[in-house]
Amino acid sequence: MRTLPILLALMACQTTRVQNVASTASAQDPSVDAHPDEAALEGFALAPYVLELDHQGFTVCWVTAEPSSSTLRVDGMEQSFVLGDGELRRFHRVAASDLHSDSHYRYRIGEVYDARVRTSSAEGHFRVASFGHVAGTEEPGEAPIEPLVQALDAYGVDLTLVCGDITYASGFRDFARYFFRPFERVLGTHVVAVAPGNHDAGFPMHVRPETPADEVDQRIGFDYTVFRKLFPYTYGHANEGGYHTFVRDHVRFIALSYCTDVKGGFARQLQWLGNVLENDHSEFVVVFLGGSSGPPREYDEDALYTLLAEHGVDLALGGDGPGVFQDEVHGVPRFFAGSRRDARRFFMIDFEPWSFTVRQVDVLRGPIGTPVRFETRRTKQLVRELEGGEVVERNKAARHLFAEIDVACDAFDGIEIDFEWPTQRSTALQVLWTPDGNERADLGGDAYFFRSRLLRLKEPGTYHFRMRMPKRHPLTDEPYVLHDLMLKIATPEGQPPVDLASMIRSVRLVRDADRTTTEEDR
Repeated sequence: MRTLPILLALMACQTTRVQNVASTASAQDPSVDAHPDEAALEGFALAPYVLELDHQGFTVCWVTAEPSSSTLRVDGMEQSFVLGDGELRRFHRVAASDLHSDSHYRYRIGEVYDARVRTSSAEGHFRVASFGHVAGTEEPGEAPIEPLVQALDAYGVDLTLVCGDITYASGFRDFARYFFRPFERVLGTHVVAVAPGNHDAGFPMHVRPETPADEVDQRIGFDYTVFRKLFPYTYGHANEGGYHTFVRDHVRFIALSYCTDVKGGFARQLQWLGNVLENDHSEFVVVFLGGSSGPPREYDEDALYTLLAEHGVDLALGGDGPGVFQDEVHGVPRFFAGSRRDARRFFMIDFEPWSFTVRQVDVLRGPIGTPVRFETRRTKQLVRELEGGEVVERNKAARHLFAEIDVACDAFDGIEIDFEWPTQRSTALQVLWTPDGNERADLGGDAYFFRSRLLRLKEPGTYHFRMRMPKRHPLTDEPYVLHDLMLKIATPEGQPPVDLASMIRSVRLVRDADRTTTEEDR
């Protein structure tokens, strides 16, 4: 029997805080095609799918063949709770909020369906896949879908961005046939966000013969009603279009669409986009677009990319047709991955705290080409420079400890380290930290430290590292005061210890320059 994959992990022992419950639904529509073809999905017209997910919660949607209770049971952190209003409906949307970050939760609907999700870490490490045009053709199966779905699972993708044309026609049955059922194995456990294309908004459609030619050109019949019912995002405009935005960790994602359903819609979309960009302070901004640029012919690529360039957008993604390529428009990097008859390719994007890497992947051959790396363009301000410190030699490891720092975590965002590595030996610099309130029984011990990521040193030279620090204590999930920081390099067996203190050029606590100053910063 086919089932959704269950993510197995050990859940941390923390206190669950669930306070807010939201449940909304769209109007019932009798045209939904019920397809209960397995016991686990009995009664579902569309299997449950994760609409939104971040470090504080997640939202689940599903469609039932008959009106049923809009209730979701969530198990996690050694507690269970029931969400939703319990009203009978066919289109369901239930949100769980105030959850713990980087934690596994199991959700259940009735007695026949369950899956597990993991809230994000809010510390900047996650993987994204981007592609488009999975079904914008009259020939279902022209572009292989099953290998693509398997690749998303195999590569551990946390978030998928689809750039248009997830269906051929925009009826409920078509969305189920071309998208929801083929992607069922990943929809229940992680977010697949869609920027709608012309097919998703109602193309092809019938135009009455008596319609004047100029009216056909201005409004050929695009209609986002079905798309918005199945994907109840918070849209940029309450009654038109399919553009929306969301934040995952330190990245803002913005879904745009070439096609509009009313005259003047693209201009309103650009106005909304400008407001979003003007008020955003995310580390990175990624725009993904759904095509096509057909009627109404308002799409203005020059105006769009001029706006993206003015606001320092880091990446634009597309895929509303055949082929795979990468280029720049007004200096904005663009990566396009559409369908191919002989293969399916996508871009895999690995986000780090202050950088990200884009790489092309063939679902049958694996990663291909050279990865492209992008560094943050956001300015950092100095909060404190750590000087002096104490050298601690223990267990053939060079350690340099900066003690009694006492800076609140909400006063800084990360650490910058300038480091001189003099030898050909490949090793790693490890950053360890501890908040206040820890007993330091052994100055050289690790028991009271929390380990951060390893910073790789591969050849002689000067290295400049930037890394984000957690905003909350990893055990209590509360804000903390940074008390100690230690840099450590393990010395290989048979090698003399390194002089770690002489290699450190500077260690600085920094914050994002566009943040508002608080009392703790002064």
